[in-house]
Amino acid sequence: MNASCHGADPSIIVATTCTIPSASFTQAPFNLVWGSQINATVTAVNNKGLSVTSEKGSGAVILTRPQAPLNLKDRPTITTSTQIGLIWDVVPVSDNGGTPVVSYSIFKAVLSVSNDYSTAATGLTTTDYIVEELVAGTTYSFKIQAYNNFDYSLDSLPTSILAAQQPDKPAPPTTSLSGTSLTIDWNAPNDQGKFIDYYIV
Repeated sequence: MNASCHGADPSIIVATTCTIPSASFTQAPFNLVWGSQINATVTAVNNKGLSVTSEKGSGAVILTRPQAPLNLKDRPTITTSTQIGLIWDVVPVSDNGGTPVVSYSIFKAVLSVSNDYSTAATGLTTTDYIVEELVAGTTYSFKIQAYNNFDYSLDSLPTSILAAQQPDKPAPPTTSLSGTSLTIDWNAPNDQGKFIDYYIV
């Protein structure tokens, strides 16, 4: 067993307890996966010999933080000039750290202001969310974390999304004839956060 739980260590003999890093069980010679249950037995030894080995003790499940969620992206059918729809992949069982992911947290930053992220939502139990009360024409950066009953994951890769949508419907144009020329005139509609590139007339 790992040297940190060597039963001949005088301090362990006195304390009758020892601690082993969980990660050591995921490496050789054990090569266990996160979520495996570990049971221990104890044998006492003196100069007369070995005791009968104890029964297996209460088991402990080795856990770690989940992997960061993947594929955080925009939901174009949801995103407008004042809200952004987000969606991401479920953290698979193989990456959940040995216990199911129970929630997600979203963080946002305004790229034109700083790279400091603030909490947009926590305790989410689905893999989609709508961030509301945004400023039209502003580009936001988002990151997410997954949480299991052990710890939070590292941040996902950030994704940048513009709070914008298609322009409003233009009001009817006016037409006027001056000599041999026809003039068509209209007012620019609300661009909904993204400059109007051109018109089709």
